[in-house]
Amino acid sequence: MAPRLSNALSIVMDWVKAKDELADVKPRESLLRLSAIGATFGVLSRGTTWYDLGPGRRLKAEMKPNPKIDQEALLPAIAALKATGPVGKHQAGKLFKWSASLRLGVWNELTDAQRALFEGVVTIEDATPSLELVET
Repeated sequence: MAPRLSNALSIVMDWVKAKDELADVKPRESLLRLSAIGATFGVLSRGTTWYDLGPGRRLKAEMKPNPKIDQEALLPAIAALKATGPVGKHQAGKLFKWSASLRLGVWNELTDAQRALFEGVVTIEDATPSLELVET
């Protein structure tokens, strides 16, 4: 085996080992975190809570809401809120944060002239690459 391939294989195998270790550790960390919270704070309510561990050490726990939105039911619910009157219309406009998400398939169909309209608006950079070891 060539030295470069041998070195690459060694690095790949180290990555596979670390990836497997991380997958094993994540559920254990979550269970230990919940146990530690239960042992120190008891039941948490939303917000930030502190627990004094002695001189120079405090434990900080944060409980944040994790909202899920039914996309199909969203627009009719917003329309119903708007229909309640001027206050409802104002609240409906502020209730949700909207963020744009680029559909790369459609972007790739645009002409260069059409893409130029979005110069300074859309920036596309390479993401961190994924890696998967495929057993053959």
